[in-house]
Amino acid sequence: MAAGGYLPPGLASAFTQGEQAVLAVVALEVGKRGACTLALGHIAALAGVSNTTAKRALRQARTLGLVTVEERRLSRSRNDTNVLRVASREWAAWLRLRLPRANRAGLCPPGGQVVPCTNIRVSSPTSEARWKPGQRPAAHPNRGSRPTARMAGA
Repeated sequence: MAAGGYLPPGLASAFTQGEQAVLAVVALEVGKRGACTLALGHIAALAGVSNTTAKRALRQARTLGLVTVEERRLSRSRNDTNVLRVASREWAAWLRLRLPRANRAGLCPPGGQVVPCTNIRVSSPTSEARWKPGQRPAAHPNRGSRPTARMAGA
């Protein structure tokens, strides 16, 4: 995760490899969903580091102004997971170049062009087109090739 290039080299030099892996997990989650709402233990597990390393990485990133942390308090003693967002323009621009187009949900400005999904239906062969043991299968009807005499069972 750390060598995946999810941090620009100038920013990556301030973090250890474990901390870079934590920030890579956060970057991927922000790219997919717009914000990272994973629990600290889950981020640490995905990055392959300890909870302490993950906590230290997020604290240092917050100090450097790379991420914003929104705490969500539910009651006096209960909290929901924190919401992490990329705050650094340099890191956001880097991620726009690095992440695949489908994973840039939280990094693209609103108002972009939405391309509809193409629904392609794959037809299954009918019971007549299925071949019996000992015969060669007939050509698939959607492939456009003509069956030969050998393939038709003659």
